[in-house]
Amino acid sequence: MIYEGTEWLTAHQVASRAGVAVGSVRRWKAQRKLFSIWLAGRSVYPAYAFDRVRQWRPLAVVAEVLSAAPEWAPGYTAAFFESTSSFLGGRRPREILSLDPRRAIAAAKFALDTERHPG
Repeated sequence: MIYEGTEWLTAHQVASRAGVAVGSVRRWKAQRKLFSIWLAGRSVYPAYAFDRVRQWRPLAVVAEVLSAAPEWAPGYTAAFFESTSSFLGGRRPREILSLDPRRAIAAAKFALDTERHPG
């Protein structure tokens, strides 16, 4: 399930960890650097989307995946990051975001290709 594989944070929690105003978090989302899903009556962001070394700033690879798959709804995007991928040898895209961002982007493009041209 997409809710169990990561910590989901409110904009206030992200802002607190990043040392920025809540408006900055919302701006990152509006700029498609991040995505959020609706959970328990509020908008939440996946912890894996942030660079914990760089003061909780959005990982550039997340923006690149969002750019590669603009038609994906937030829930579908979360499912992509959480689902195991044969393209990644059974790993989840969220598991490799920092380790191999190009491979995560390639996995998103592969998933899109498979969607658009099944079979």
